[in-house]
Amino acid sequence: MLTMEEFSRYGGASYTKLAVTRIFEEHVSGGGNGVLHQMDFKTFLTFVVVSEYPHLATSQKYLWSILDLDHTVDKIHLPTLRLFCKEVSSNLQQQGLMNISAASILSEVVDMINPAWHEWVTRSDLEGCRQYATVVPILLNWKQFHLYDCREQLASQNAAMDEYPPSY
Repeated sequence: MLTMEEFSRYGGASYTKLAVTRIFEEHVSGGGNGVLHQMDFKTFLTFVVVSEYPHLATSQKYLWSILDLDHTVDKIHLPTLRLFCKEVSSNLQQQGLMNISAASILSEVVDMINPAWHEWVTRSDLEGCRQYATVVPILLNWKQFHLYDCREQLASQNAAMDEYPPSY
């Protein structure tokens, strides 16, 4: 059994506090009678599979429920997405990795999704953009955003390593 605090250390403590809270609210049964919510092993394994395979339909449904703060089921308003972006931005700044605003992150996310309506994102928008497996993890996990944002630098470093492999 994992408490919220213990679970928050998963993945090098890279999931934002809001993401961890939402995971527990949506996918962990309440203890009741003063008992704290604790994640059982099966629920933890489900989360691990979802986080490793975000492109699967069942993973997308799971992840959507984390983002859907208002329980609208069919759309997420941009101010809600801004909350997730603010958490990612704050974590990146605390880690000393990037000084990026929540508005910049949200702008990048919206550009990737290209929603049909400018005030919200629907599941259809996310599925249609074919970047669900990229967009949603970067809203929940600051390391995922950092990797995404540095993808060109990492690709050029990998290419350089392939071109000039170390000699032994």
